[in-house]
Amino acid sequence: MPVKRENILIVHNHYTISGGEDTVVASEKDLLEKKGHKVFIYSRDNKEIAGMSKFQKVGMACSFLFSFRTYYDICSLTAKEKIDIVHVHNTLSLISPSVYYACVTKRIPVVQTVHNFRLICPNALMYRQNEICEKCIESGLYCAIKNRCYHNSFFQTLLCVIGIKFHRWTGIYKKIHYICLTEFNKNKLLAGMRKSIKRNHVYIKPNFVEDIYDKLLKGKREVKDKYCIYVGRLEASKGVLELAEAWKQMVSVPDLVICGGGPEEERMKEIAKEWDNIIYLGKISHKKILNFIFYAEALIFPSKLYEGFPMTILESMMCGTPVICRNVGNGADIVRGIRADMLYDTEEELYNILRKKSYQGYGQYFREAYLMSYSPDANYEIYREILEKINVGK
Repeated sequence: MPVKRENILIVHNHYTISGGEDTVVASEKDLLEKKGHKVFIYSRDNKEIAGMSKFQKVGMACSFLFSFRTYYDICSLTAKEKIDIVHVHNTLSLISPSVYYACVTKRIPVVQTVHNFRLICPNALMYRQNEICEKCIESGLYCAIKNRCYHNSFFQTLLCVIGIKFHRWTGIYKKIHYICLTEFNKNKLLAGMRKSIKRNHVYIKPNFVEDIYDKLLKGKREVKDKYCIYVGRLEASKGVLELAEAWKQMVSVPDLVICGGGPEEERMKEIAKEWDNIIYLGKISHKKILNFIFYAEALIFPSKLYEGFPMTILESMMCGTPVICRNVGNGADIVRGIRADMLYDTEEELYNILRKKSYQGYGQYFREAYLMSYSPDANYEIYREILEKINVGK
């Protein structure tokens, strides 16, 4: 008979700077509670590190590998609250993989959402020296030590590699289950961990966002003119500078609205001052961003990274706004399943899509894809099916 997991423990280590993973954790908690599950949270925050003494930070280097605090906390909490399944999102840096060992000890199934490529690449991005890098898959993790891939630090990279290698050696990764966000993610995980995980323990469940389409439809449009939009961090790896430079040369295309902040902010301000067809808004509220996406001709996603699961693409789908995406990684994997002709490899190909206005009328396809696979209800059905498949010791 199907196993109904009533009590769920979500485990999450917050990064120093809040990001998309935190939003996903909060959204999944709310959804599970709405569906009748009793949800508990075990969390730590990397902001704790700033207040540690030098002695405590040395000790943290050991707990990075295995945290006895986490082990005992999880053992105690799962017993006290009669937890049916533990769902882990992030363990770096304070929680550590010791959460897995605690669950195995207590014979409680544990599933890990794979938000990035940390298990196969110490810097989690598979990106180095301004290009995609898969050396750790092809030649082993020692490549990362040689190139100081984690925070450009030999010691920190060495610690990361030792941690990954140690937990592979213990066999713990074969005893847990994995939720990948896309087929692309799943394939990379299996390629990098082929000897360390069980193929039948890997599932696919994307992220989701709430459907506020009707609410946005009733809102006031911020910009009357036709425009395309970029939303995201302003840095070289995101491809936004190349996008802006290319847009300057384009004719007979909508304006480009850019939202976000980052290291290339000053350069973006200069470009926007120089060219009338580029509008830089800086950092604005999420509510305003959704309004801009909703009324845009298209969202442009030019990232050169594999990315994890780009939430801006998902929000654009919810808004019924087409997405024009660089043919790289997870962004391309998502868009390809809706309209493959919305992918581009070069700025010239991007210009052809814009000039021909082939994206017009595609909004319905993106909206339909959202309703079918990325809405809360659709997402929960996928989640429920995964929980039913996971059994202790299988």
